[in-house]
Order: sequence, then structure tokens, then C-alpha cells
Amino acid sequence: MGLIQSWCFPEECELQCFQDTGGQVRVLVVALDYDYKPGAELTCTHDAEFFVAMAESAGITDITVVTDKNKMGTPHFPTRKEVLRNMREVGKRCEAGDWFIWFFAGHGFNVPDHDGDEADGFDEAFGTPDTAGKLKESTLLIDDDFAKALDSMFPRETRILCICDCCHSGTICDLDSFHFERDVYQISASQDDEEAEDTGKGGVLTRALKSAIQKLTAVFGDKPYSLRTVAEACEKGVKKQTKEQAASFQYVGTPPEQVAWPIPLHRSDLLAKMKADITEYEE
Repeated sequence: MGLIQSWCFPEECELQCFQDTGGQVRVLVVALDYDYKPGAELTCTHDAEFFVAMAESAGITDITVVTDKNKMGTPHFPTRKEVLRNMREVGKRCEAGDWFIWFFAGHGFNVPDHDGDEADGFDEAFGTPDTAGKLKESTLLIDDDFAKALDSMFPRETRILCICDCCHSGTICDLDSFHFERDVYQISASQDDEEAEDTGKGGVLTRALKSAIQKLTAVFGDKPYSLRTVAEACEKGVKKQTKEQAASFQYVGTPPEQVAWPIPLHRSDLLAKMKADITEYEE
């Protein structure tokens, strides 16, 4: 089935549109390059620059960016504790009817499951370093803790979208095991047992997302399109780039074909370079 056939056109389905509802979209971008760790270097700053540019185009002003550039030894180095602190701060600003968008680009890991909630015996984890830049099991943001943070730090009436461009990220938000009573959507770069590729200019998933949003904007203009439409386009975009990973889409709550994509690119920015200055959103 071709890409156009999978799209949900506004006149053919009822979308719960977010624009003009009075709610806010609040974005937390975590993009780690690991330049301090030989052999582990990535180019996730490119991912952050695109994602922030897309958010700016959508008129979003509540944007927080966390990177590891030139921050070793400072309070803002992106340890697990610091990342959770930023989540908590964004959560304090969220209200009923808002969206919280989590965008992570960096390393992802499988680690032993210690509480028995994973069928394969492994938890998934975001690659947060310690204060010295080392990556160890004890420094990582484990999916169990991430799911608890999502559920406890944000009002239940705030919808959540997690975009995870990292290895082993198929169930990294624990939507399959944590009992969420809210709308949560997750687009991930890979299955739990797969690695995600870095292209040298960012991750494969982020490139697929960029292409998908540009194509959808060309078709729909400034009209809404569904979250499922974007997720399916990302899956196809990743598949087109590589056979080494398969994108994953999960959700709990309102079916994504009924929910409008909350970060639409403005049509006037269709041909823009989509590269923002992310430093103004960092602490």
C-alpha cells in the first residue's frame, strides 16, 4: 500500500484538532552527542535543531532544550537527575488540555529487568551519563522510572507524545506494561532488540520525521492531519533508509487516527532549512 493511500484526509475522518482550543504545546528536547566518550559519539544536535525549528514553525514558545555540549562539570550536564528535573519543571507548567512533547535523541540501552515486568527479561533505558560522562546501568533513565515520571509529573488531562530516536526503543516508554490512564503516544526509532543508526547528520527516525512532515504539509497545507498518519509515514521513511531497524508506534488512550498531529509545520516554512538555534532554549 502506497503512502498516499494510508493518509487520513480531514474530510474523511473526525480529528480532535488541537489548534485554537486554548491549550499549549510544551516541548522538552534532550539531544546528546557524547563527544566526551570516544567511540560513542553521535550527531544528535542536528536532530534537535530540526525538531526545535518545527516547533517554532508551529508557533510553540514553551521549548526546553537539554544537551551535553560543553557542560561537563556544570549543574546542567544531562544526568538522569537533571533530565528528570527538567521534566518536572515542564510538568509544573502543564494544564488540562495541553500537550507535553518529549523528544530524545541519543543512545538507548537494554538492561536487566529487576522487577519482572518485561517478558524478554530486559528493561529499556535512555542513555543519560553520570557527572563524569560515563554510561553505566546505574546512570541510565530506565523505562520503569520514565513511565512513572510521565504519569506523576503531568496532569492527567495533559496529552503526551514521546519521540525517541535511539536504540532499543520499541517499548522504552513502557506503554505495554505501565497502567496509564491518559493519552500517551510513542514513536520510536527501533524495536527493543535493534540498534538505531546515526547518519552523520542526525538519526534515521528524525530524518524520516522531517521528510514526512514536509510531504504532509505539501499535501494538506495548513489543514490538520492525524497523529497516526505521521507515525505511519515515519515507519515507511525509516524502512526506506535502512533494513537494520524498524520504527515502532504505540499508544494508549484516544485512537491516534482521531487525534491531530500537534506540531504542524506552517506552510510558509515548507522550503525552509529547518535548522534552529537551539542555544537560546538551553540553560
